Formats: sequence, structure tokens, C-alpha cells
Amino acid sequence: MATIEAPADSTTTIYAGFWKRALALLIDVCLINTVVSLVFLGLALAIPGLGKVITLDTPFGIGTVERTIEDKSTETPAADGTKHTTTDKLIERTVLDRWVYRYHIVGTGRETDNDYYSAKLRTYGSQQLDPATGQEIETTNVDSIALVVLMLYWILADASRYRGSLGKRVLGLSVVDGQGERLMLADAAGRNLLKILSAMPALIGFMMAGWTKRKQALHDKLVGAYVASKG
Repeated sequence: MATIEAPADSTTTIYAGFWKRALALLIDVCLINTVVSLVFLGLALAIPGLGKVITLDTPFGIGTVERTIEDKSTETPAADGTKHTTTDKLIERTVLDRWVYRYHIVGTGRETDNDYYSAKLRTYGSQQLDPATGQEIETTNVDSIALVVLMLYWILADASRYRGSLGKRVLGLSVVDGQGERLMLADAAGRNLLKILSAMPALIGFMMAGWTKRKQALHDKLVGAYVASKG
């Protein structure tokens, strides 16, 4: 006999709060970043030159060494108690003793530290350089690829019979619509693409899951979705 699920607005439904959802997101990010990093490291070993067009990385930075080649940064104290800094560095990252990436880091900053308050204001920019010639180059970062893969994974997982990603399943969470059913693919796509809106500004849209009645983030509200918890 088929089980009839309660609608999402039923009093028996337990909605997942901000911190539980944040932990599920962290699990997903770590999982996808690890898988994507390992896949592209394997491809780079098999395809010569791939590491020059895609900036490789290792899971959690294991086996990656960073060193400062040149540092022309300066710090100038001011009469008002602030410190004005100018950052100008050449940084080299070596991945697994095989792939070398070089960056020119520039920026300005101001630091205040007195009896009344302490504050830091800094602006940085990074330009990738060819390690051999020093010329400016552009590559695709493996982290950017992982972000696209993560978004696609979330969409497919939300619309699947599992009703959510692996991180949500581990914590007993599921993404459902207003009737307690799994999302249609279009709604799943809308919900996850709208996470970009929830992230601006300062992740306020995500934090809404901490105080709204049904623990909905902004992207949930916009598509009428909920994240239910088993307990």
C-alpha cells in the first residue's frame, strides 16, 4: 500500500534549520571539490599540457607548496595612527612537485589600531603569470570547474528520487515542494541557480533559513520549496 506523504505545511513536518543545512553544504563542497581535483590531476598526467591551460589543485591543498619569490610591499605609518600598506608580491605555487603557477599580487590597505577601535580595509588583485616568460596569462581554475559541477549535481540531486544531495542524505534532510513531493527538474534548477541571489549581499538569503517560519532560505521561498528533516 502506497504511503501518503504529508504536505510541507503540515504541523508534523520538521524543517531543517540554518546550521544543519550549512553542514550539508560543507559536505557537498568538500566531496565535489575533491572529486573534481582528483579527476583533473589524473587527466593532466595523461594529457601533456593540460596543466598549462587549467590551474590544477589538490584536495585541501595537500602536496601544494607556496612560496614568495619577490616582495616589494611597503608599510607607512600615518600621524592619525593608521598604517597604509602597499602589497606587491610574486607568489609561486607548486602542485605535487610537477605543476608550477606564478601570480602577481597587488593591493592597498589601511589598518587602524588605537584605544577606541581596530579596523582593517584592504583591496587585493591577482594576475597569473607564465612561470617561464613572466607574461600575463589566463587559465581556467579547477575550483571554477568544481563550482559548475557542484551546481549541476545539486540540480539533479534535488530532482532525483533521493530528494537531495549526499550531504543532505547523510544528515537526514530532503528537498520537497509544497505538497511534500520531490521537485520537478525546472524547480530544482531554479532553486539552485537562485542561490546566487541568496549569496548577495553577505549570504543574507541563506541566513534566512535561521529565522523564517518554515526555515526557508530566499531561494527556497522563490520556488516554494522546503528542506525537511527526519529529526
